[in-house]
Amino acid sequence: MNRVAVFADEAAVDDEAAGVAGEKLAELRLFGSRHACQALRPLYNRAARLRQWALDGPPRSHYNNISSQSDSLSTVGNEGEAMTLQVTVFLLSLANAPIGQLPPDWVAARTGEGSGSVWKVVEDATAPGHKALAQTSAAGPNRLFNLCVAKKTSFRDLDLSVAFRPIAGKLDQGGGLVWRYIDAKNYYVARMNPLEDNYRVYKVVAGKRTQLATAPLKIDASKWHTLRVVHVGKHIECYFDGKRYLDVKDDTFPKAGKIGLWTKADAQTHFASFRAAEAPAPHK
Repeated sequence: MNRVAVFADEAAVDDEAAGVAGEKLAELRLFGSRHACQALRPLYNRAARLRQWALDGPPRSHYNNISSQSDSLSTVGNEGEAMTLQVTVFLLSLANAPIGQLPPDWVAARTGEGSGSVWKVVEDATAPGHKALAQTSAAGPNRLFNLCVAKKTSFRDLDLSVAFRPIAGKLDQGGGLVWRYIDAKNYYVARMNPLEDNYRVYKVVAGKRTQLATAPLKIDASKWHTLRVVHVGKHIECYFDGKRYLDVKDDTFPKAGKIGLWTKADAQTHFASFRAAEAPAPHK
């Protein structure tokens, strides 16, 4: 049988939420902890898309980079030639993360000089699970980029997303996603700035930031919003609250790198529901 297997870091949820997720994931069978089911609910469409890849024929790349401490989900297609397609999924769970500390295997970093980049788990009654990963320092100078990176991750082609809520900042506000991160001076970043009313994607090379694309965007900064980046090969697409705003090609960083979060200067921002999934490579 054709099969798509999805692997994910476990994220704890209550039994009622898990039951709702099970209803939404009717085509998926859970092997292992059911707690991963709710965490994977927003990824259902991506899993279904991968299932279609399996039914139409295997892609050029075979995904088998499995995260440690993973659960396995499988969806079974029609009878036919046997094949297995595996995709790595990373999910940040804050359920058991201590308040006032970084989540395990996350590290704070800086692009530029100066105080700032103080990241910690905080309580937030408006956040999913009532916790958020936050950049809390107001001391960052204008040229400082605050980074928080999942140090054990490695993604090249990916579908990356996060929910965020701007909290404060006089020099800058908002924040964004970091991927194909080599070090604090070399990576891609897509960010939304409510003070400037724009959404932009950049590359940072040797510590210098270069804009790749921009779009005007005015938001309600008091609410949660979702950033999403899909990067396959050279093609980068950036979404905001489900709508695509940026579409650009760049091959500065062609290899896999780490993923993480970003703010600038004194921007204090809460982040939640951070997740990444390997994206299927295009047919050639």
